[in-house]
Amino acid sequence: MKDGSRTTFNKQLAITICERMASGEPLRGVCRELGVLPSTAVMWKRYKKFSEQYEQARQRQMDVYTAKWNSPHWRPPESLPRQIARAWGTSAAYVYKVKKKGCPVDSVEAAIKWRSENKKRTKQ
Repeated sequence: MKDGSRTTFNKQLAITICERMASGEPLRGVCRELGVLPSTAVMWKRYKKFSEQYEQARQRQMDVYTAKWNSPHWRPPESLPRQIARAWGTSAAYVYKVKKKGCPVDSVEAAIKWRSENKKRTKQ
């Protein structure tokens, strides 16, 4: 089944979505992993039982976010291109530029390896 093709209400999927959202995961990420479009999950709110669970899950999700943001040690996660740029000692814009030349940006290690193997294609 292709991602996003489930539109018929599925009680077990709805429960899973709500549980994961309540633990702090974003709706978009949960739906992507489960093969459900976020708009479909929102559409399911027309079912009263799911609507109540969804609203409770959103409230718990916001509580998790608030607790993280109010922690003195919490910092927002840095994007992989920014991490790669820091490892290379360059800008994130440059990382995006070499991505067009084939540089992987799914891990810092892969980008470092690619750069060492493609010295002619990058400035060092």
